[in-house]
Amino acid sequence: MARKNVKEELTSIEAVLDLIDKLAQDRDRVSIAVIMESMGRRSFGPVLLVTGIIITAPIIGYIPGVPTLMGMIVLLTSLQLLFHRDHFWLPQWILRRSMDQGKLRKAISWMRPVARFIDRFTRPRFKFLTNSAGNHLIAVMTILMVLVIPLMEFIPGSGNVAGIFLMICGLAVTARDGLLAMIAIIFIVVAFLFFGFAIYYLPLF
Repeated sequence: MARKNVKEELTSIEAVLDLIDKLAQDRDRVSIAVIMESMGRRSFGPVLLVTGIIITAPIIGYIPGVPTLMGMIVLLTSLQLLFHRDHFWLPQWILRRSMDQGKLRKAISWMRPVARFIDRFTRPRFKFLTNSAGNHLIAVMTILMVLVIPLMEFIPGSGNVAGIFLMICGLAVTARDGLLAMIAIIFIVVAFLFFGFAIYYLPLF
């Protein structure tokens, strides 16, 4: 049976969770390479969704280095999208990284109710915000966000902010939901205003 188009399949958080769970069933560890090949090397939205889910997931996302690794994947794919690459390339040392099957499936199980709730509200709308130019804007925003992820790792749980943002962007692209794209724009403006304010007044504390 021919595989369905990834863009048709992975248009919700739960669909991505189903994919990762299926990949984990017959493996002790799930590598980045296996996930990327299953999604397809041209799938910008699903890449954002998967990395956002992993960063936000309990157990997995709190492992030191995992948010930064996911950030590097987003950085590389976003840059390649801006340069109109047909297929996304990732170095072998990233593709070889893997996650424990038990921890991964436990995190997926925990996230399912949240995923179902969020997916109920996503649908195609304001599609002009998710066309080619819109996707390029989202790529720029994700680059800005992932550049601060290494700093977030020093504050336990703060990586969830980046993970949620990436999931919003991923859903906007895959579901062609322009409202989510607008929310992402507001999200990153507020986030950087907050960080700028905090850095400016940091010497006072």
